[in-house]
Amino acid sequence: MDNTHFGDKLDALRQRAEEVLKNRNEESKDPADSDLMMLVRELEMRQIELELQNEELRAARNELQESRNRYAALYQFAPMGYLDLTRDGLIARANIAAREKLGISDQLPTNLAFSALIHTEDRGKFQTCMHHAAKGEKGTCTLRTVGNGETEAFIHLELAPEVDEERKLKGWRLFFVDITDRKSAEKKLVEKEEQLRAELEAMTRLQNIGSIFAKEGALTPVLGAIVEAAVAISGADFGVIQLFDKETSTLQLGAQHGLPQWWSNCWNQACRGQGACSAVLRRRKRTIILDVEESPLLVGTPALEMMRKTGVKTVQCTPLMSRSEQMVGVFSTHYKAKKQLDERALRLLDMLARQTADIIERAQIVEELRRSEERFRALLQASSDAIYQIGPDWKEIRRLFGRDSTQDKRNPGEFWLRSCIYPDDQPALLAKVNESIRNKSVFEHEYRFVRKDGSSGWRFARAIPLMDANQEIVEWFGTASDITQRKEAEEALRESEERFRVAQELSPDGFTILRPVRDDAGSIIDFTWVYENPAVARMSGDDRRDVVGRRLLDVYPEHRSSSFFETSRHVAETGETRVIEDLFSGACLPKPTWFRLAMVRMGGDIAILAQDITERKQMEKQLLKSHEVLETRVRERTASLEAAYEKLRLVPSQLIEVQENESRRLASDLHDTIGQTLAALKFRMEHVLIVVREEKAEKTKKLLEEFIPVMQRSIDETRTMYMGLKPTVLTSRGLLAALEWYRQQLLAVYTKFHIELEGEITEEDIPEGLKTAMFRIAQEALNNSCKHSGGEWIDVRVALKNGYIELEISDDGKGMDLDSVLKSTTAKSLGLIGMRERAEISGGKLFMESALKKGARIRAVWPVGVEKAKDKRAG
Repeated sequence: MDNTHFGDKLDALRQRAEEVLKNRNEESKDPADSDLMMLVRELEMRQIELELQNEELRAARNELQESRNRYAALYQFAPMGYLDLTRDGLIARANIAAREKLGISDQLPTNLAFSALIHTEDRGKFQTCMHHAAKGEKGTCTLRTVGNGETEAFIHLELAPEVDEERKLKGWRLFFVDITDRKSAEKKLVEKEEQLRAELEAMTRLQNIGSIFAKEGALTPVLGAIVEAAVAISGADFGVIQLFDKETSTLQLGAQHGLPQWWSNCWNQACRGQGACSAVLRRRKRTIILDVEESPLLVGTPALEMMRKTGVKTVQCTPLMSRSEQMVGVFSTHYKAKKQLDERALRLLDMLARQTADIIERAQIVEELRRSEERFRALLQASSDAIYQIGPDWKEIRRLFGRDSTQDKRNPGEFWLRSCIYPDDQPALLAKVNESIRNKSVFEHEYRFVRKDGSSGWRFARAIPLMDANQEIVEWFGTASDITQRKEAEEALRESEERFRVAQELSPDGFTILRPVRDDAGSIIDFTWVYENPAVARMSGDDRRDVVGRRLLDVYPEHRSSSFFETSRHVAETGETRVIEDLFSGACLPKPTWFRLAMVRMGGDIAILAQDITERKQMEKQLLKSHEVLETRVRERTASLEAAYEKLRLVPSQLIEVQENESRRLASDLHDTIGQTLAALKFRMEHVLIVVREEKAEKTKKLLEEFIPVMQRSIDETRTMYMGLKPTVLTSRGLLAALEWYRQQLLAVYTKFHIELEGEITEEDIPEGLKTAMFRIAQEALNNSCKHSGGEWIDVRVALKNGYIELEISDDGKGMDLDSVLKSTTAKSLGLIGMRERAEISGGKLFMESALKKGARIRAVWPVGVEKAKDKRAG
């Protein structure tokens, strides 16, 4: 004990006692002997000190008791375990935490050794700890306990010996902390570190896969590395990757790891389209088969036999989906033992699948880009359009491709606007260019351009701006297509549509276009109006502006079960053209009306041509009613025709009579002219012979000289008759020369006439077979004009016009009432009937025009090919 500290306490106790005694003396004021007072005072001082010491002792005792209580509570309720062990290691006392951690009941069992609660493998470690503590060293260790039935409960303890005054060991003081959670956390940390290491290795593999693709630029070596990575990160025995073929919608083997070659051959030959990978292709999500023997996907398939042969028990298949959710392939891992894949492996497989899909998609994009570049290059070489690159301000063409190019390819930098754009279209094109530059938008415009040969055409140009990082236009890339044919087609279509519209507007027949309305099953349930011309509106009383776009059965519900609706549906479904005639009636029609409807499919619609045949039907009805009357009339006509036939039988004899009359006329002419002349000559010759006998030479000479005019007149009359029958000039020199000869003959006889001949045709253009007929018609017409017209001018014209040969004879005479003349015998005497018959027999037609005091005009026409037609008919 510290004496200095104790002396200080005694001094303090003395001072307190003096203060108490002083207070007491002040309260008692009785005088006393000084010595006695000193003694009393000393005694009182001692008494007061004792009282103060007793109070301090009581306070100290109370404090000690409170401290002991606090220590006991702290000992019992401390979170750490406290144990008092005997010298032999038996548990003498344990707090609550120790009993709970070690699984000891509240009533400590006797002879319970602490080592019995330690895991058998750690008991030697505890003995070593006690040995170190007994030597004064720090006794600490970490042990596993089994007291509470848990084999993995960990404690960290500190052990200290308890000795008596003679330094002999009488027991042990021990406290420990439960570090099970910490050990569990450390174990998890180790596992996490191992997992991170594995994931790092997996990430390294994934990075290497990307590096391989970036280095090789080919897909085949990358697929092998992907399969190896899938096998490594999932602990598989085999791996397979298959690529999706878009054209066949099947999986094609891309690479495999660990499987024999026969497996690949068998898969391609017998198992394609079967197994878990095909299920993934259908479901588009991961498929895991824990036991191939129990999977319904493999039962009875060659794939199951292959799994058995290779010893596979579990299969995992993961789809490879692109970022656009398109299937690009499947990779699968195979396990010889049944295995439940953990979340980490599945997560890594998902990462691998994402990277693999990206690589495959990138490879496909690269391949497609390569093909696209080849196609684009071929397109540039073969394109009929102009493909160009032009500066940001559209003033300089930098590059120009394509066949249809008006710009000089050797010098594409020349200003193109004035050289190849139609002048009238330049302002509009420049305005469109400036607008596109200002808005940085796509340029599209149609304009006229000047071709290389100087002709004008139409072109459609489209260009897109190419931007830099600052969104500034660096150039334009575009195409220009020659749309001249399209423009011409559009103009022709517009004109055709306009003609169609006008035709439909003016057409008396109705024209309607209906479009089928179908239900979900594709059956036609109604029709809608697409077009209706005014004639239909007039027939039905509709306003065609209201019916277009409406449904047929909404406007005419009575058609639901009509033959019209069924026929329309049949035409729309089969494409077969139908024509029906039916009687229609309704509120829209003023009276029942017969219509003839021609229905034909036109694309997806049906077109209907409607004709009002009510009058025809009524006429047919009337015809049916008058059938018996007609039968009677036919019988009467038959009798009349039989009588006429009897008369026609007399025609040949009449023709013979005509021939006889013509012969008598010819004989009379011969008798009156040549006969009389020859008789006179005979008499004169006889008279000359008599004179000769009388030897009167001078008189004989005069008589013979008189014979010459008579003989000449006879010759002329004979020639006139011969030429009248068939002039030789017609045969030798042709029609035009014959007409000129006959004109001269007429002028010699009819001196008052002025006859003009106009030949607007060459002799070679007149067929030989027509010349005689044309001459006879002209001869008859000229004779009539000279003898009967009483005029002064006669015009004769022969021409080739519009594919016809024309012969026209006209005069300025007194004319005639042609209708009356043709009905009388005068027509025959004038030869009008004969001229018409000659024209028709030779394949032409004769037209006669005349009126009183207006002259007469005879016009005959023949087609140019009339002779060929006659020859063909004759053949």
